[in-house]
Amino acid sequence: MNKRLLVTVTGALLSVATVLAILPVYASSETPESTNTFYSVAQQYKLSMESLIADHPMLDAKNTMGGVEVKMPEPASDLAKMNATEAKASSAQAKEQAAEVKQAAPAQPKAAKASEPKAKTAKAEPAKKAPTNVVNINGRDMKYSKKFSMKATAYTAHPSENGPWGAVDALGNDLKLGTVAVDPDVIPLGTKLFVTGYQFSHLPAGGYVAIASDTGSKIKKKRIDLFVPVSKEVGSTFGVQQVEVYVLK
Repeated sequence: MNKRLLVTVTGALLSVATVLAILPVYASSETPESTNTFYSVAQQYKLSMESLIADHPMLDAKNTMGGVEVKMPEPASDLAKMNATEAKASSAQAKEQAAEVKQAAPAQPKAAKASEPKAKTAKAEPAKKAPTNVVNINGRDMKYSKKFSMKATAYTAHPSENGPWGAVDALGNDLKLGTVAVDPDVIPLGTKLFVTGYQFSHLPAGGYVAIASDTGSKIKKKRIDLFVPVSKEVGSTFGVQQVEVYVLK
């Protein structure tokens, strides 16, 4: 549409500082045929007063003169459609850029689920206490009530070592391997003992179980006399040795 109207303008020019930075899109220009104001022009062409004033800051909106060409902005409905179309295009472009950025970004590893059960820590069993007052005899643990460190000698069945009673113990039993003489005030007669720590090839290696069933005039306090089934000469080679004596339960 290329019409021309002459408009009579009666006002002074407005200050240049009031010019707006953004101008609307124009479809055509008109020249009113008679003297009109911006209001009458807006009413006649169904335009916005604000658009006319913004586009012609040099004219007085209240009084116009013929001979002035007036630029006509697009009707408000068309302008709104154009703005909506531009906004829609901008939104679509923004979505495409966001999708490109998301595709280019490296995938983040998924965090481990907090609900996954933790590995159970096995509880350490308390260490078993070593048994106390136990002595191992031929692979068998036996309990004892007392332990003595004693000086030991050896005697045989020779008459010179047994007096008028002969080869019997204080209880009347024949002398045999396992018979030992003790001080009854330290170890009562009939007590079961385990004797170890000696060095003599005619006695069991590692120790043996004996019975306190004999006495002797020289066997006092922490002394013990061990019967050995050998000759007097061989028995005398035992000498005096330090031994360990366990009182068994």
